Amino acid sequence: MDDYVPIIAVGVGLIVLAAIVGFIFVIRNRRREFRIEPAPSPTKIGRVAGSSASEDQFPIGVTVEAHSLSVAELNGMRGKVTGFQGDRVRVEFATGEKALKPANLIK
Repeated sequence: MDDYVPIIAVGVGLIVLAAIVGFIFVIRNRRREFRIEPAPSPTKIGRVAGSSASEDQFPIGVTVEAHSLSVAELNGMRGKVTGFQGDRVRVEFATGEKALKPANLIK
């Protein structure tokens, strides 16, 4: 029986060590659950209709002309405003729909 005492002590020590590690793991994960994250900016969560200058300046359905774009084929093309995507205006051209900055559009 005396030969088994060190083996039992090591086994109990390992069980206690595993319990401590498990406890630390649970505490660290709970700390992550309750971490306060900053609120997302309005451009990330989308805009409410009528809330931005581009929506007032380019209402849905109005015809616009693209200019000063790096894609030269689109410069001078006319299209209709179909909606908004963050800070950009979605425009339907004959070649497809694009989301452009309001600075690159003329009514």
